[in-house]
Amino acid sequence: MLRKSFTHRPLSLGRHVLVSAIATTLAAAAAAPAVAQQGDTQPRTLRKVDVQADADAGYKPERASSSKYTEPLRDTPQTVQVVPAKVIEDQNQFSLYEMLRNVPGITFSAAEGGNSFGDAINLRGNRADNDIQVDGIRDSAQTSRTDPFNLEQLEVTKGASSVYSGSGAISGTINMVSKAARNGDFARLSAGVGSDNYFRSTLDANRQLSDTTAIRVNLMAHENDVAGRDEVWAERWGAAVSLAFGLQTDTRLTLNYLHQENDRVPDRGLPWRRPAGGLAAGSDAAPVPVNRSTYFGWSNLDREDAVIDNLTGIFEKDFGESLTLRNTTRYGETSNYSHLVQLGGRLCVDGAGVAATNGNPLNPTCAPGESSYTPSNPANARDDETTIIANVTDFTWGFTTGSVEHTLVAGLAITREKFERTSLSNVYPEGAAAADYVTVRDLYNPGSTAWTGPVNYVPGNVNSNKVNNEALYVFDTLRLNEQWLLNAALRYERHEAVYDTFNRTAATTSRSEATDHLFSGRVGVVYKPVENGSIYLAYGNSTAPSAATVIASCSATGANANCNVDPEEISSYELGTKWDFLDNRLGLTAAVFRNDKTNARVNSGDPDIPTQVLDGESRVDGIELGLTGSITPNWSLYASYAYLDSEVLQSISDAQRAANVIDAQAGNAIAFTPEQSGNIWTTYTLPFGLEIGYGINHVGKYYTESTGVNDSEVPSYTLHNAMLSYRLGGLNLRLNVNNVTDTKYWTAVHVARWGNPGAERSFVLTTSYDF
Repeated sequence: MLRKSFTHRPLSLGRHVLVSAIATTLAAAAAAPAVAQQGDTQPRTLRKVDVQADADAGYKPERASSSKYTEPLRDTPQTVQVVPAKVIEDQNQFSLYEMLRNVPGITFSAAEGGNSFGDAINLRGNRADNDIQVDGIRDSAQTSRTDPFNLEQLEVTKGASSVYSGSGAISGTINMVSKAARNGDFARLSAGVGSDNYFRSTLDANRQLSDTTAIRVNLMAHENDVAGRDEVWAERWGAAVSLAFGLQTDTRLTLNYLHQENDRVPDRGLPWRRPAGGLAAGSDAAPVPVNRSTYFGWSNLDREDAVIDNLTGIFEKDFGESLTLRNTTRYGETSNYSHLVQLGGRLCVDGAGVAATNGNPLNPTCAPGESSYTPSNPANARDDETTIIANVTDFTWGFTTGSVEHTLVAGLAITREKFERTSLSNVYPEGAAAADYVTVRDLYNPGSTAWTGPVNYVPGNVNSNKVNNEALYVFDTLRLNEQWLLNAALRYERHEAVYDTFNRTAATTSRSEATDHLFSGRVGVVYKPVENGSIYLAYGNSTAPSAATVIASCSATGANANCNVDPEEISSYELGTKWDFLDNRLGLTAAVFRNDKTNARVNSGDPDIPTQVLDGESRVDGIELGLTGSITPNWSLYASYAYLDSEVLQSISDAQRAANVIDAQAGNAIAFTPEQSGNIWTTYTLPFGLEIGYGINHVGKYYTESTGVNDSEVPSYTLHNAMLSYRLGGLNLRLNVNNVTDTKYWTAVHVARWGNPGAERSFVLTTSYDF
């Protein structure tokens, strides 16, 4: 069904009331006599990887959720930053963007043209939006991940990590760990209200049905506007159910189902423009000086409407005390309808006769002093459907060879990803055109944001893409003695991608395809001078084929042809140390690293070589620090810092260099890579029960291009957030104030076209009740 315009309808109170009604029912059930506990099994020799063991870890989780990480985080030779549920809750975060503000070295970029928004993430100098996982399985849908209601913790692995995550992952992986049923009875009902039409209600309830069976239900209803932005709002609801069988036995099965629906008006933000003749050196892009609340889209057409369904089964079987089989199977569907007006059109900025166009100085220029705006036509929409089927099977085996203890993980992963996009075009009456319904407006007071012209979206071209991946991997942690550990891993993948485009006008289908055989590995040495500390040195590589994602295809022809070009590869070197202090309550991490990409794809510049060549090079050197946990029982801290020294070493082919072609990017910083970034969040509970929290997020300036000419410099910013919380028995009241100082900042900027202003100061009061 083709969806057209819509209007903002606040979430019916029924959804919020439904959460409360179900909570009341579960409260009554929880009051019933508990099942008698008996016959708990003894701890097994081989550690069972179960993230639920860290569910109550506060600010300092001890382990990552994946079975591939056989050791505690302290003894894992790589930077792995975990954002636990407690931090997410205390900061009242409700989107992936907000949660990742706790992770330095990450920026977001704005979406292209008529494409869906999605989470356009940049990590350590490289795009990472195809490296998002849910419970260790790639989540390739191009959508905005908007709610943590079913999230136990967020894990960010940094550095080359294809060996863990599969093709890509050249700068790291972002893994969202879902809540799952576990032993015990608990429930929390929460309701929040705040500025900018913020309303939210959630329920998290776990009930043990027998000695070995439990069910967990999570519900969410949410709506909000965006502080300081006109016409921008979001509403969503979700439900997740987890059912676990065989808890504390040698055969365990967990079934998880998630359904979530998101509706929102996406935000292109405000125009950024280059001055006329902007191709001249020094004519950098800058934001147009309009009111930050001004909405430049079509409020009754622009939308992002997503429906997410994921069904996951996790089966585990212990064979004695040293061997465990684990199988994870998932079927997931994400549909995403989006209509986003690109901030193009003719734009004139007054002031000393300086004119501006939409980024192309060849477009008609403006009269000096003129200030006008011609909106973009509501031309295109997208109707996307992403499906993933995945099966991951691995064995974890503990054994010894002589005096060496091994923890070996070997497995097979099979994924099938399918993406279908129908492009929709607005068709006008015969003899009419889009321009007939678009009028020139005052730049500083555009007036109505509603589209009043015809709305008749009809199907156009259809993209049908498939990516099939089969992978074999093996990990081995060798404990040589009490002081030395050796960690080694190897992965092989067969990666096949087929991209079909059906041209509806010509009734023809074109195809591009690629098959790659990928090898990635990692090796790390850990020295433990004492039990509570480690020093490590590690090396890893990642491979990224041209056809890495199911969303964007490789090019079969033209100067950008890359379907048959070998994969890019990045090498990561890291020297670090990790220590636990204060009876293991407080963890300190420090690392220096280098990420080297030595064969980036660039155009050949030679008409006799019709494909791209692997002559590009770039490098990121950096330092990363972290301090998380509890300084005292009443004082918690979550802090991290990253320094990134990025550089494009070569952006043209070797043949072009030999011909003395100027390399405009060489020596410049990599786009979307801030040199300095960090965060501090701390809470302290006073003797009379009042908890005070305060946090700082800082992102240094960065550029949206690496050319050194026409760069959009995104200025640095520092955000301050505060929290007050008071608990009385099972009742807790929490007040969050975000952007306390009302700082003006940008969350994402497109290359010299538009940028998304950050939210202004906002307040949220949340009441939660544990029962």
